[in-house]
Amino acid sequence: MRKKALIVTLAGLALCVAACKGGGGGGGSAKSSGGPYNCFTDAPADAKVTLEVFTSPMRAETDENPAEKVKDASKDFAGKVKCVLRPVSPFEQADALAAGKAILAAGEQGKAWEMYEYLKAHLKDITDTFYTDAARSIQLDTEKFNHDFASDEIAEQVKQNTQKTSQGHPLRRVQLDGQWAPCGTQSLDCLADKIKEKVQAAG
Repeated sequence: MRKKALIVTLAGLALCVAACKGGGGGGGSAKSSGGPYNCFTDAPADAKVTLEVFTSPMRAETDENPAEKVKDASKDFAGKVKCVLRPVSPFEQADALAAGKAILAAGEQGKAWEMYEYLKAHLKDITDTFYTDAARSIQLDTEKFNHDFASDEIAEQVKQNTQKTSQGHPLRRVQLDGQWAPCGTQSLDCLADKIKEKVQAAG
C-alpha cells in the first residue's frame, strides 16, 4: 500500500510541475510569472493591479516612451503589479504591424518584453530576415516564432489593440486597472502615485 501511495503521490507531483511550467494557459513556454504577454514584472497572473501599455517600438519616442515610463513607475511595487504589453500599429503602418506581431509571437514563448526592447534598439536594421534574426538573438524557438508571427490570429490581436487606442490617441497609451489616462492628462508623471494608491487599496 505504501508503495502504491508513493507512486500516486509522485505522479501527482509530476502533473503539478508540468502545469506550473505551462504558465497557466496562453500557449507556448510562457513565463511562470503570469502568462505570455507579461512585460517586465514578476507579478503573478492574479495580481490585483494591472497596467496595460498600448505602444509600438516604432513610435515609442514619438509617444514619449510610455512602456519605459510604466516600468519606472512600477519599480517599487515588485510582485504586486502585472504589466501587459499591447503592441499597436497606429495609422495602419505596416512596419508597426510587423513589430506588433513579432512582440506577440515572442510573447507566446514568454519574451514579449525582450522582443520589444530588441526591436526598439534595432530600428535601423530591418531586412527581409530581421524578425527571424531578432527571434534568434533573444533565444526563441525560431520555427515556432515564425509560425506564430505568420498567424492571422496574432495580426488580428495587434489590430484590435490599435482600435482600442483610437488610432494613437495621446490619452490612450496606458490603462491602470482598465482606466485610460490615469493621470487625467497626456502626462504619466503621476503614475507611481496612482499605482501606490491602487496597491494600497487592493491590500
